[in-house]
This record gives sequence, C-alpha cells and structure tokens, in this order.
Amino acid sequence: MKSSEELYRGLVEEISDWICDVDEHFICTYSSPRVKNILGYDPGEVIDRSAFDFMSPEEVDRLKKLIGPHQHPRIGFDLIQCRLLQKDGRTICIEISGKPIFDRQGRFKCNRGLIRDITERKQAENSLRRKQSILAKSQKAAHLGNWAWNVLTDQLSGSEENWRILGLPAGGIRITMHTFLGHVHPEDRARVASDVESLRVTGQDRSIDYRIVRPDSSIVYVNTTTDRIVLAENGNIMWVYGITQDITERKRVEKALADEKARAEFYLDLMGHDIINLNQVARGYLELLDGMVQGKELKQLIARPLEAIDGSSRLIENVRKLQKSMSGNFQSVVYDLGALIEEVAAQFKAIPDRDVRITCGAIKDIHVQANELLRDVFTNLIDNAIKHSTGPASITIRMASDVRTDGQGYCTVTIDDNGPGIPDQLKEMVFKRMQRGDTKAKGSGLGLFLVKSLVEDYGGKVWAEDRVKGDHTRGARFKVLLPTL
Repeated sequence: MKSSEELYRGLVEEISDWICDVDEHFICTYSSPRVKNILGYDPGEVIDRSAFDFMSPEEVDRLKKLIGPHQHPRIGFDLIQCRLLQKDGRTICIEISGKPIFDRQGRFKCNRGLIRDITERKQAENSLRRKQSILAKSQKAAHLGNWAWNVLTDQLSGSEENWRILGLPAGGIRITMHTFLGHVHPEDRARVASDVESLRVTGQDRSIDYRIVRPDSSIVYVNTTTDRIVLAENGNIMWVYGITQDITERKRVEKALADEKARAEFYLDLMGHDIINLNQVARGYLELLDGMVQGKELKQLIARPLEAIDGSSRLIENVRKLQKSMSGNFQSVVYDLGALIEEVAAQFKAIPDRDVRITCGAIKDIHVQANELLRDVFTNLIDNAIKHSTGPASITIRMASDVRTDGQGYCTVTIDDNGPGIPDQLKEMVFKRMQRGDTKAKGSGLGLFLVKSLVEDYGGKVWAEDRVKGDHTRGARFKVLLPTL
C-alpha cells in the first residue's frame, strides 16, 4: 500500500496537468504542485479555498449555468472550459473534468478534478477561426472555393464557397465524385468525366470550363483547376487538390462582347460593301463625264471627286484590313523581305502625271514571319512619300541586317523621301489614329496607324526621322525594324 501510494503521488506530482480535490461545497482539499505553473499559487495557498475564488463573478455565473444540474461534485462533470484568474491578475483558459471519489463504504470523499491550461490552444483556435473567416469572405468575394478529392475513397471535401458555387450542401451528406458528376450539365458531363478519369490515371494538372445544374435548376459556369497532387507510398494518386471558380459573369461578358464584335463586323462588312458599290457607280459616271468634256479646268474638277472616291475606297479597305489583322484572321507565313519590297517599289514607277524616281537597294534572302498585310506596310509608306511631295518625287529604299545582343536577328528597312518632312513635334503623332499632322496631303490618317499596328504585331518597330539630321524640311525618313528568321 505504501509503495502504491508513493507511486501514485509521484505520478500526480509529475503530470503536467493540475490535479485537485474539492469537497461537496467546491472547497479545495488537495492540490498538486502543478498549480504553481497554472495559477502561480503554491499548493498550500489554494487549500481550503473555494474553486470559485479564482474566477470573476461573471465567470462563476456562467459556469454554474453551464454545469446546470450536474454542478454537485458528487456527480462530476466532463471537459468543461472556463476562465481562471492567476495570482498576478491575468486570465487564462482551462479545460476541467471532474470525477467523484468514494471510499470502500461508498461514502463520498471528494471530486477529483483534472485541470489543463488551454490558453495557447484557444489563442491558436481563435487565430485559425479569424483566418478561416477572412478566407471564407475572400473566397465569397472572388467567387472562388477550394476542394480536395480522396481518390481512394472517391470522397470530395471543400470550402463553404466551393459548395455554394456548385449549389450543393456544405455538410451533412457524403459527396463523392460520382455525386458531383451528376450535377454537371448533361452536355458537358461526358467531357468532364473523361477529364476526371484522365486526372485519376495521369495526375497531370488540369483546367476545364463547364456548366453546373444546381438543385434549383439554375445553371452556372465554373472553372476547375487542379492545384496539387499527393501520392501514396506505392506511387498511386491518393489526394487531388484544386480550385473552383464561378465564371458565370465572365462568360456572360464574353458572350456580350462576342455578340457586339460580330454585330460590328457585320455592320462594317455591310457598310463597306455598299459604299464601295456606290463608289464604283459614282466613279463610272465621272469617268464617262471625263471622256465627254473638254478643257483642263473641267477635267481637274472631275479628277478631284475621283480622288475622293478612291480615298473613300482605300479607307474602307484599310479599316477592313486593320479589323482582320487585330482579330488574327490572317495566316502567318515566311516572306523574302527584299523580294517583296522590290515588287512593291515596282508598282510606283509608272504613276500617271507624276515624275517618281525610286532607288531600291533591296537585299534578297532575308526572311521574316508575317501575314499577307506585310505588303501594305511598304505600300503605305511609299504611297505616303509620293502623296506628301510636290513636283518630282525621289524615294530611296535601303536594307540592313543586324543581330542584337539577345541573339535575335533584325532587318532595318529605311525609306527616304524629298518631301516637306515632318516636324519633331509631329513625328509621334503621325502614327496615331486619324492624325495626319500639319500637312496638306489628302488621306484618312489610317495609313500610318495601320503600318504601326501591323509592324508591332510582327514583333517590330517603326518610327520617323529627318532625312538630313536636324533639318526636317529636307525630307522624311521612315525606318521599319523587323525580326528575321
């Protein structure tokens, strides 16, 4: 008996929790030394004191209501959490369980309580709850939830927002992958099931858009992205983690934009087709009239509306080309840049009523990747040089290849003219939409904007300089830099 008592006392005194005995009036009759670590009192300082002496009045009332009919120590209680006041006045959180102790005759001796300090645990729990609340609010604001799939059991778990997006209950029923697939839109189900099976086998990251039919029959568009794969010891896939995002609004906006784009393209095609047809009719009558009249002045009066009609047709054609280029409707191919420039230059060597001299120093076998509108880049630049000049037009075209420090090859095409030039303050403006600068040239202002848009699509640059540095009145120089193959 003595040996057992010593062993028991040793266990009680060494255990990290505080053990104390209270009588039927909650008066402490025994305290283990651990009370010093928890409350800051020596064991003797708590003997003969009520357990309620170490609580605030509010906590005493709360604890008595919490214990309720089981507050009598003869019955005991299990895992009650409350707050105690330490010797220095600080408050700690504890978890207590009490068990009644009886002697051999069945007479009540005491209630033995086991008290554990859970302050740090409660702080961690509160911090976790705050973080979970912030996460839940963030997910709700972003319409984004996270999920986990146990491949071995086929069970799905996820955040509250994940189930809200899908219209499924967050708890209470067991949700499996099979259950989930039953909520996928029938038209998307086979595709999603195939993707899930592929994920189960290969474990490769996936991202897929599909529709969910909620229990209330509403339909939402969602995107599911695989975030992480966890393998079992045998190498098989055990867990798959991912993210689900409600993209219904994005799909609605995309559809609205697509509808507007299609409508704008329809109007553009309709307007362009009809205007060009009207231009052809007007041109036919003007050409007929031109053949009937005599006199230089009358013919000049007819020539001007003919030029306006041609400009109108070019404008429509440029808008069409710009629209198609921005939509990616032209196929990219490889061009011999020197050969293409020679072909373009040849088109301008026989212009009626104009003295045009073009010196073309093209270099063959320099290849670039572009679409069929590359020809329009140099057509517009040469045409601009002619339109903006008076009298004999002199145009010089040169090419030079170069390799930059990043290892990418480039070709620079330089086009010089003897026109009025471009003042420094207008060198950037001439490339902007519907801007022509301070010139007397006829045109829509879309030509150089089209040139800049195309060249940048090809990964290049275009800019304007003075033909003679520092004197813009002696002609303009346009440079086109294109990456080579």
